[in-house]
Amino acid sequence: MPAADKILAATQVDAFPLFAGVAAEPMVDDIAGRAMQLLIVLREYRGSAHLVTRPNDAAMFGWGPDDVPVIDDSVRVRMRETDAITDRLVRPAFAVLDANERRVFVDGLHEIQRALTS
Repeated sequence: MPAADKILAATQVDAFPLFAGVAAEPMVDDIAGRAMQLLIVLREYRGSAHLVTRPNDAAMFGWGPDDVPVIDDSVRVRMRETDAITDRLVRPAFAVLDANERRVFVDGLHEIQRALTS
């Protein structure tokens, strides 16, 4: 089983209904399409586990300048703590990979990044 499929099989769908809906979509047959689909689904998994919005992207989400919260050092500390919580929530799904599978997965991510940026 490819690494991304193995990770997806280990995810907790019950706690994340939006992710569950995305993950339930049929996978495409071609390798490149499937790889991109799996990466999008796994990104949604982490996004569903993430507990705060991204303040620097407020305008992208339709917030006006007066709606954006002030991001000071105390908020930055809480955001780092939230990232740590998110990591703990999704880590078990990624922990199903052995060292070789992790290396193959990361190498594949680097290949995709190179293809998209070349």
